[in-house]
Amino acid sequence: MGADKPGLIMNTMVGAGVGGMYGSVVSAWTAPPTNKLDGIEIRQDALPSLRTMWKHVGGQALIFAGVAAAFSIGEAAAKAATGRDDVVPAICGGASAGLAVGLRQKTFGHMMALTVGFATLTGVLHVAHGSFVQDPDAQHKRLYGVRTEVAPVPEGAPRPQ
Repeated sequence: MGADKPGLIMNTMVGAGVGGMYGSVVSAWTAPPTNKLDGIEIRQDALPSLRTMWKHVGGQALIFAGVAAAFSIGEAAAKAATGRDDVVPAICGGASAGLAVGLRQKTFGHMMALTVGFATLTGVLHVAHGSFVQDPDAQHKRLYGVRTEVAPVPEGAPRPQ
């Protein structure tokens, strides 16, 4: 089961890509400051620059890549320490990712809340195997199966042909 999981480099690259996309959205939605209340006249120096955009994109890419790398390192360290590939390494990976996000907040309460929250989330997702559908075949049969049961016919009612 461990061979099909992405490693540190892949997780970091995916994290950086997702962070870059998120940073692009943040940069696009950040309104430039204006000097007039009606917003008709905008000075040239008030417009967002390419440097500001790259600050948003690069900053978010680094944050997301760091969180993904922290998850991979925490999970790999716990897997090496326990010798198992079960819920414990997933919880440790989530805790290290939460710690990485929490350290950025610079308050102990946020750090602990994010660490416990990420650990709980990854533990629950691991127990659910990444999906909250435990048996995909049973779920498919339940949703798309044709019912073959015949409803009982009351006494004296004509039987269907």
